[in-house]
Amino acid sequence: MGTKKVITNVTMVINAAFIEQVLLQAKSTREQILQEEGCETFILNRKIQEPNTLVLLAIYQSEQAYNWHNQQTYVKDFFAFLKDRLKGTPVVEFLQEI
Repeated sequence: MGTKKVITNVTMVINAAFIEQVLLQAKSTREQILQEEGCETFILNRKIQEPNTLVLLAIYQSEQAYNWHNQQTYVKDFFAFLKDRLKGTPVVEFLQEI
C-alpha cells in the first residue's frame, strides 16, 4: 500500500474591487507552489459564471508534503494578502481519488 495523496479543492470568493490584484498574486504564488517537490499539480481556476470566485485544485504526494506546503512563507503570505480581500471564509474540501 502506497502513501495516500492529499487532494484539496479550495473555493474562495474575492471582493470584486480586488480581483485583479488577487489574480496577480495567486499566479505568482502558483509558480512557487508548482516547484515544490511533493506537489503533483496545482490548478488555479476561475468560475465562468462567477468571475470573482477562484477554485484551487491541488494534489500533494503525501500528508507530509501537504503539511510542508502549508508552512512555506509564500503560502502564508498569500493567505495574509487575502485577509481583507475575501467575501467570507474559503471553503476547503479534501477529496479522495477513486
